[in-house]
Amino acid sequence: MTVFAVNESSQYPLVPNENSVQPMAHVIPLNRTVEILMSCEIELLKLLYDRFNTRDMENVLMAMDEDVIRANGMEGDHVRGRDSVRSHWTRQWAMIDPHVEPVEFSIGSDGKIVDEVHQIVRDL
Repeated sequence: MTVFAVNESSQYPLVPNENSVQPMAHVIPLNRTVEILMSCEIELLKLLYDRFNTRDMENVLMAMDEDVIRANGMEGDHVRGRDSVRSHWTRQWAMIDPHVEPVEFSIGSDGKIVDEVHQIVRDL
């Protein structure tokens, strides 16, 4: 599917002259549109890391797909689904106090956002 975005602040005059007809707005190139969308997704991820660090579990979970698969580093496997992630975090936060800060975001070869984080884990 091709995505287009329209920039409403057009550089073209609103009233065309007699020599040409010009559009009211212009289309942002697809690669720029993808860049804008990725930027918005990265800002959302930063917000979700912040919410995770304040233990706002329900809002972070609502941003996840219902069928999320998340690594469970404490037990060496994966948890599947929001309810399983909720249970995992509840157990985890009863034992440790993790704080995760995103350091860098990049685009993987599959087009997905890859994040590098700095994590500090403290005992309770």
